[in-house]
Amino acid sequence: MRTPPSWLGNRVVDHVPGDKIRTVPRLELLALLRQKFGTEAQIALHERNDNFQRAIPDDEIAQSDVVVGFDTSSSILADRAAEARRALILDQTIAHPGSKNRVYESIKKQFPDWSDDLEVRAASVGAAEDAEHRKANRIVAASSFTKSTLVENGVPAEKILLNPYGVDLRRFSFSERSRSGRPFRFLLGAEGRRTLDRRTDYSNSCVKSFEERKGQSRG
Repeated sequence: MRTPPSWLGNRVVDHVPGDKIRTVPRLELLALLRQKFGTEAQIALHERNDNFQRAIPDDEIAQSDVVVGFDTSSSILADRAAEARRALILDQTIAHPGSKNRVYESIKKQFPDWSDDLEVRAASVGAAEDAEHRKANRIVAASSFTKSTLVENGVPAEKILLNPYGVDLRRFSFSERSRSGRPFRFLLGAEGRRTLDRRTDYSNSCVKSFEERKGQSRG
């Protein structure tokens, strides 16, 4: 098989049998074209997700025992699952947008030049996410942080199940660091001068906060 173009790289899944997958490629291509011609990414992707939920055949839902949906793309699917008397399990991998927006507002006040780079959820997208949280029978969160952001935005804690990200211990191992007294090293990654300048400002702020907290813990 030929290597797919770079813009399709993260849309190809290896080692999954083709007969297990149902695709609607025209929706993906339309979303990519809309972004290319100026539509805001979150709007183009939100409408793609809505259209995909509508494109799932009724018999596929009826033949299932349970429906699994993914965050930002399950509000319509939840209604269709309820009509078929099927439970919807929502897989939530990202923080609640309300919490992210509050963090972004704080960063904007601290670093005004960053405003253009921080995407705030559009009202229509945020409303759809709130709806899927409300309609889902259960929500599976991938981290305690994600769960905490859902709870602080009004999602009942008893509705959320925590299924943490796994770690392949064959590839990663952990050991106690010796307290040698050497400086703590940070690695900063950035693309382009403008991004580097901004991330350096933020990283310096983080390092300062880290040093202050470390000093308090020693005290």
